[in-house]
Amino acid sequence: MSGLSFAMDGNLAADTSRRAVLVGLAAGSVTAGVPMFANVSSFNVADPLLDAIQALYDGEVAFEAIHSNDWDSHGGEEAVVAKTYLPPHEALERWDQPAATRRGAVEAIRLALREEQTFSVNGGVKTGHGAEQKSATAAPV
Repeated sequence: MSGLSFAMDGNLAADTSRRAVLVGLAAGSVTAGVPMFANVSSFNVADPLLDAIQALYDGEVAFEAIHSNDWDSHGGEEAVVAKTYLPPHEALERWDQPAATRRGAVEAIRLALREEQTFSVNGGVKTGHGAEQKSATAAPV
C-alpha cells in the first residue's frame, strides 16, 4: 500500500510514492477556498522590480512600433530610444533592491537570460534591437 503517511518524527514514511505526495499537494492546495498557489497579483503585492521590467517591455514595444523611416520626425534614433525603452533600461541597470514577489524574481531572471543571449553571443556583441552581430570582444579589465 502506497500512501501519504508520516512517521512519528513528522517525516514522510518510506512507503510514500511521488504520486501520492503530488495527489496530497493537489488536494491540500485549496484551504478554506483560498488556493495555496494563487497568482501573486491577486493579493495586490506591489513589486517595483516587476513594474520596472514591464516598463522596459512596454518601451521596447513602443520602440518597435516606430518604423526606422520615421525616426527623423521624432528627432532621430537616439531620441526614439530616449523616449521609449531607455529610461526603464537605465533604471534596471541601477537597480539594487530584491524582488518583492516570486513573479518579480522569475521575470528578473528571464530578463537577465535574455540580455545575456542578446548581448553576449559567441564572444561578440549585438548592438541595439535587431542589429547584426559584430565580432567585437570586450577588452580585459
